[in-house]
Amino acid sequence: MRIPCVRLLITAFCLTATAEDVSLQFPDRDSPASYGAVQLQRALEADGDRLVDSPAQARFSFAFETTGYGTPESYLIRTQQESGRTHIRIEGTDARGALYGALAITESLENGVPLNRIQDSSVTARFPFRAIKFNLPWYSYRAGFA
Repeated sequence: MRIPCVRLLITAFCLTATAEDVSLQFPDRDSPASYGAVQLQRALEADGDRLVDSPAQARFSFAFETTGYGTPESYLIRTQQESGRTHIRIEGTDARGALYGALAITESLENGVPLNRIQDSSVTARFPFRAIKFNLPWYSYRAGFA
């Protein structure tokens, strides 16, 4: 009985010990990238990180940018260390590229990657427009038995 209680206390201590002050500068609210920013905010809050208003107050700050050049729906994630702070830029070639960049960081956080381990990355979309294809069962299209 004591071992599970000790594990619970250690886990709770570890979770609170890793909470960070994070600044998240939202893109235009009408932009598709704002959805990615909201998902990133949820992942940060789920990790116990505190959102602050000013990047000067934060140990980690996220900023979104749309460059307007390059392959559509592509993105670049850049991290820069400065005076004990980490600035993470999500640069999309367009708003959808920034969306995918934010979702990539969100997925990393949900998979347990800590903020200080986010790596620079660049992803170029293979096709100019990303889409989802659903493979539905064949029998749903038939009126009778095969």
